[in-house]
Amino acid sequence: MGSVKPISPLVWEIMVDAQRPDVSLLDLGRKISFDPMLSALIIKACRAPAFGITQPVKSPLHAVALLGLENTRQIVASYVARAVVSDYSRRGEELWKHLLTVAYAAQNIARLRKIDVDMAELFTAGLFHDLGKTAFLSDKEYEFLGKNRQERLAFEREKYGRDHVEITLQMARDWPVSEDIKKAIEEHHRSDGKDLNSLSGLLVLAHHLIYQDFEPLKEFFSEKEIRWLEEMYLLDLEGVKVFFEG
Repeated sequence: MGSVKPISPLVWEIMVDAQRPDVSLLDLGRKISFDPMLSALIIKACRAPAFGITQPVKSPLHAVALLGLENTRQIVASYVARAVVSDYSRRGEELWKHLLTVAYAAQNIARLRKIDVDMAELFTAGLFHDLGKTAFLSDKEYEFLGKNRQERLAFEREKYGRDHVEITLQMARDWPVSEDIKKAIEEHHRSDGKDLNSLSGLLVLAHHLIYQDFEPLKEFFSEKEIRWLEEMYLLDLEGVKVFFEG
Protein backbone atom coordinates (compact mmCIF):
# COMPACT_ATOMS: atom_id res chain seq x y z
CA MET A 1 0.00 0.00 0.00
CA GLY A 2 1.37 3.38 -0.99
CA SER A 3 1.37 6.69 0.83
CA VAL A 4 -0.73 9.78 0.16
CA LYS A 5 1.07 12.85 -1.13
CA PRO A 6 1.27 15.69 1.44
CA ILE A 7 0.16 19.24 0.67
CA SER A 8 2.27 22.30 1.50
CA PRO A 9 1.44 24.35 4.62
CA LEU A 10 0.86 27.45 2.46
CA VAL A 11 -1.81 25.70 0.38
CA TRP A 12 -3.52 24.44 3.55
CA GLU A 13 -3.48 28.00 4.89
CA ILE A 14 -5.09 29.20 1.65
CA MET A 15 -7.72 26.47 1.96
CA VAL A 16 -8.50 27.52 5.53
CA ASP A 17 -8.93 31.14 4.45
CA ALA A 18 -11.04 30.18 1.42
CA GLN A 19 -13.55 28.39 3.68
CA ARG A 20 -14.23 31.58 5.66
CA PRO A 21 -17.27 33.49 4.35
CA ASP A 22 -15.81 36.77 5.64
CA VAL A 23 -12.40 36.34 4.02
CA SER A 24 -10.97 39.33 2.17
CA LEU A 25 -10.53 38.52 -1.52
CA LEU A 26 -7.53 40.85 -1.51
CA ASP A 27 -5.83 38.89 1.30
CA LEU A 28 -6.73 35.57 -0.35
CA GLY A 29 -5.30 36.72 -3.67
CA ARG A 30 -2.08 37.87 -1.99
CA LYS A 31 -1.57 34.45 -0.35
CA ILE A 32 -2.31 32.64 -3.60
CA SER A 33 0.33 34.77 -5.32
CA PHE A 34 3.02 33.14 -3.13
CA ASP A 35 2.29 29.72 -4.72
CA PRO A 36 3.43 29.88 -8.38
CA MET A 37 1.47 26.80 -9.53
CA LEU A 38 -1.78 27.87 -7.88
CA SER A 39 -1.28 31.42 -9.18
CA ALA A 40 -0.94 30.09 -12.71
CA LEU A 41 -4.06 27.94 -12.32
CA ILE A 42 -6.15 30.83 -10.96
CA ILE A 43 -5.10 33.10 -13.83
CA LYS A 44 -5.62 30.33 -16.39
CA ALA A 45 -9.08 29.66 -14.98
CA CYS A 46 -10.21 33.08 -16.12
CA ARG A 47 -9.84 31.85 -19.73
CA ALA A 48 -12.33 29.02 -19.17
CA PRO A 49 -15.66 29.53 -21.01
CA ALA A 50 -17.45 28.35 -17.86
CA PHE A 51 -16.64 31.65 -16.12
CA GLY A 52 -17.32 34.02 -19.01
CA ILE A 53 -14.43 36.38 -18.24
CA THR A 54 -13.28 38.26 -21.34
CA GLN A 55 -10.98 40.97 -19.99
CA PRO A 56 -7.21 40.47 -19.61
CA VAL A 57 -6.09 39.26 -16.18
CA LYS A 58 -3.17 41.11 -14.63
CA SER A 59 -2.36 39.09 -11.50
CA PRO A 60 -3.64 36.40 -9.10
CA LEU A 61 -5.26 39.20 -7.04
CA HIS A 62 -7.09 40.41 -10.14
CA ALA A 63 -8.11 36.84 -11.03
CA VAL A 64 -9.58 36.20 -7.56
CA ALA A 65 -11.54 39.47 -7.75
CA LEU A 66 -12.98 38.47 -11.14
CA LEU A 67 -13.77 34.88 -10.15
CA GLY A 68 -15.30 35.64 -6.76
CA LEU A 69 -15.07 33.60 -3.56
CA GLU A 70 -17.16 30.54 -4.56
CA ASN A 71 -15.27 29.92 -7.81
CA THR A 72 -11.93 30.56 -6.10
CA ARG A 73 -12.80 28.03 -3.37
CA GLN A 74 -13.60 25.43 -6.03
CA ILE A 75 -10.36 26.06 -7.89
CA VAL A 76 -8.27 25.83 -4.70
CA ALA A 77 -9.98 22.53 -3.80
CA SER A 78 -9.37 21.28 -7.34
CA TYR A 79 -5.70 22.21 -7.09
CA VAL A 80 -5.36 20.21 -3.87
CA ALA A 81 -7.16 17.14 -5.24
CA ARG A 82 -5.14 17.24 -8.47
CA ALA A 83 -1.89 17.50 -6.51
CA VAL A 84 -2.78 14.40 -4.45
CA VAL A 85 -3.38 12.23 -7.55
CA SER A 86 -0.59 13.71 -9.70
CA ASP A 87 2.03 11.03 -8.96
CA TYR A 88 -0.03 8.19 -10.45
CA SER A 89 0.14 8.87 -14.19
CA ARG A 90 -2.78 7.46 -16.22
CA ARG A 91 -4.56 5.90 -13.23
CA GLY A 92 -4.26 9.15 -11.32
CA GLU A 93 -5.74 11.04 -14.28
CA GLU A 94 -8.67 8.60 -14.42
CA LEU A 95 -9.33 9.06 -10.72
CA TRP A 96 -9.04 12.83 -11.12
CA LYS A 97 -11.62 12.82 -13.92
CA HIS A 98 -13.96 10.72 -11.75
CA LEU A 99 -13.65 13.14 -8.82
CA LEU A 100 -14.28 16.16 -11.02
CA THR A 101 -17.24 14.48 -12.74
CA VAL A 102 -18.89 13.58 -9.42
CA ALA A 103 -18.37 17.14 -8.17
CA TYR A 104 -20.05 18.73 -11.20
CA ALA A 105 -22.82 16.13 -11.41
CA ALA A 106 -23.69 16.65 -7.72
CA GLN A 107 -23.84 20.41 -8.21
CA ASN A 108 -26.16 20.08 -11.20
CA ILE A 109 -28.48 17.74 -9.30
CA ALA A 110 -28.67 20.26 -6.45
CA ARG A 111 -29.38 23.14 -8.86
CA LEU A 112 -32.09 21.26 -10.71
CA ARG A 113 -33.85 20.33 -7.44
CA LYS A 114 -33.30 23.88 -6.10
CA ILE A 115 -31.63 22.48 -2.98
CA ASP A 116 -30.26 25.04 -0.54
CA VAL A 117 -26.65 23.89 -0.28
CA ASP A 118 -23.25 25.56 -0.29
CA MET A 119 -22.20 24.78 -3.86
CA ALA A 120 -18.48 25.23 -3.22
CA GLU A 121 -18.72 22.89 -0.22
CA LEU A 122 -20.58 20.29 -2.32
CA PHE A 123 -17.94 20.62 -5.06
CA THR A 124 -15.17 20.08 -2.51
CA ALA A 125 -16.93 17.00 -1.12
CA GLY A 126 -17.12 15.59 -4.65
CA LEU A 127 -13.44 16.26 -5.26
CA PHE A 128 -12.22 14.81 -1.97
CA HIS A 129 -14.55 11.86 -1.36
CA ASP A 130 -12.31 9.19 -2.97
CA LEU A 131 -8.80 10.62 -2.50
CA GLY A 132 -7.92 7.73 -0.16
CA LYS A 133 -7.87 5.49 -3.23
CA THR A 134 -4.48 6.98 -4.11
CA ALA A 135 -2.98 4.74 -1.42
CA PHE A 136 -3.83 1.73 -3.62
CA LEU A 137 -3.23 3.05 -7.15
CA SER A 138 0.25 1.55 -7.43
CA ASP A 139 -1.35 -1.94 -7.23
CA LYS A 140 -2.30 -2.83 -10.81
CA GLU A 141 -4.83 -5.38 -9.56
CA TYR A 142 -6.85 -2.65 -7.89
CA GLU A 143 -9.97 -1.69 -9.85
CA PHE A 144 -10.68 1.75 -8.47
CA LEU A 145 -13.64 2.79 -10.65
CA GLY A 146 -16.99 1.21 -11.44
CA LYS A 147 -20.36 0.37 -9.91
CA ASN A 148 -19.29 -2.45 -7.58
CA ARG A 149 -18.83 -0.17 -4.58
CA GLN A 150 -19.40 -2.63 -1.74
CA GLU A 151 -17.29 -5.33 -3.40
CA ARG A 152 -14.47 -2.81 -3.76
CA LEU A 153 -14.59 -1.91 -0.08
CA ALA A 154 -14.48 -5.59 0.89
CA PHE A 155 -11.52 -6.17 -1.47
CA GLU A 156 -9.66 -3.21 0.03
CA ARG A 157 -10.19 -4.36 3.60
CA GLU A 158 -9.13 -7.92 2.80
CA LYS A 159 -6.02 -7.02 0.79
CA TYR A 160 -4.83 -3.79 2.43
CA GLY A 161 -6.31 -4.01 5.92
CA ARG A 162 -8.53 -0.94 5.52
CA ASP A 163 -10.65 0.66 2.85
CA HIS A 164 -10.37 3.95 0.98
CA VAL A 165 -13.16 5.57 3.03
CA GLU A 166 -11.16 5.02 6.23
CA ILE A 167 -8.03 6.43 4.59
CA THR A 168 -9.86 9.45 3.18
CA LEU A 169 -11.35 10.15 6.60
CA GLN A 170 -7.92 9.91 8.18
CA MET A 171 -6.69 12.46 5.64
CA ALA A 172 -9.74 14.66 6.23
CA ARG A 173 -9.03 14.97 9.94
CA ASP A 174 -6.08 17.18 8.99
CA TRP A 175 -7.91 19.04 6.23
CA PRO A 176 -9.37 22.52 6.72
CA VAL A 177 -12.82 21.36 5.58
CA SER A 178 -16.22 21.40 7.26
CA GLU A 179 -17.72 18.61 9.33
CA ASP A 180 -20.40 18.25 6.63
CA ILE A 181 -17.70 17.37 4.07
CA LYS A 182 -16.17 14.83 6.44
CA LYS A 183 -19.61 13.34 7.05
CA ALA A 184 -20.19 13.09 3.27
CA ILE A 185 -16.89 11.24 2.86
CA GLU A 186 -17.84 8.84 5.64
CA GLU A 187 -21.38 8.19 4.41
CA HIS A 188 -21.18 8.21 0.60
CA HIS A 189 -20.97 4.40 0.47
CA ARG A 190 -23.71 3.95 3.08
CA SER A 191 -26.26 6.50 1.90
CA ASP A 192 -29.14 5.35 -0.32
CA GLY A 193 -29.18 8.71 -2.10
CA LYS A 194 -32.72 9.56 -0.98
CA ASP A 195 -31.79 12.44 1.32
CA LEU A 196 -30.96 15.18 -1.15
CA ASN A 197 -30.54 17.70 1.65
CA SER A 198 -27.30 15.94 2.62
CA LEU A 199 -23.99 16.14 0.75
CA SER A 200 -23.65 12.34 0.87
CA GLY A 201 -27.08 11.85 -0.72
CA LEU A 202 -26.14 14.19 -3.57
CA LEU A 203 -22.83 12.37 -4.08
CA VAL A 204 -24.62 9.01 -4.26
CA LEU A 205 -27.07 10.26 -6.91
CA ALA A 206 -24.15 11.78 -8.83
CA HIS A 207 -22.51 8.32 -8.94
CA HIS A 208 -25.74 6.76 -10.23
CA LEU A 209 -25.84 9.43 -12.94
CA ILE A 210 -22.28 9.08 -14.21
CA TYR A 211 -22.49 5.26 -14.24
CA GLN A 212 -25.81 5.52 -16.12
CA ASP A 213 -27.71 3.71 -13.38
CA PHE A 214 -30.77 5.89 -13.85
CA GLU A 215 -33.41 4.02 -11.85
CA PRO A 216 -32.66 5.77 -8.50
CA LEU A 217 -32.78 9.15 -10.24
CA LYS A 218 -36.29 8.52 -11.60
CA GLU A 219 -37.67 9.07 -8.10
CA PHE A 220 -36.66 12.73 -8.39
CA PHE A 221 -36.31 13.54 -12.10
CA SER A 222 -38.07 13.01 -15.42
CA GLU A 223 -36.24 11.27 -18.26
CA LYS A 224 -35.79 14.65 -19.92
CA GLU A 225 -34.20 16.06 -16.76
CA ILE A 226 -31.89 13.06 -16.46
CA ARG A 227 -30.71 13.58 -20.03
CA TRP A 228 -30.12 17.26 -19.21
CA LEU A 229 -28.06 16.28 -16.15
CA GLU A 230 -25.93 13.98 -18.31
CA GLU A 231 -25.35 16.68 -20.89
CA MET A 232 -24.53 19.30 -18.28
CA TYR A 233 -21.72 17.50 -16.46
CA LEU A 234 -20.13 16.68 -19.81
CA LEU A 235 -20.37 20.35 -20.78
CA ASP A 236 -18.93 21.35 -17.41
CA LEU A 237 -15.94 19.08 -17.92
CA GLU A 238 -15.37 20.46 -21.40
CA GLY A 239 -15.76 24.02 -20.15
CA VAL A 240 -12.99 23.73 -17.56
CA LYS A 241 -10.63 21.62 -19.66
CA VAL A 242 -8.66 24.73 -20.60
CA PHE A 243 -7.29 25.06 -17.09
CA PHE A 244 -7.82 21.67 -15.36
CA GLU A 245 -6.07 19.65 -18.07
CA GLY A 246 -2.68 19.93 -19.60
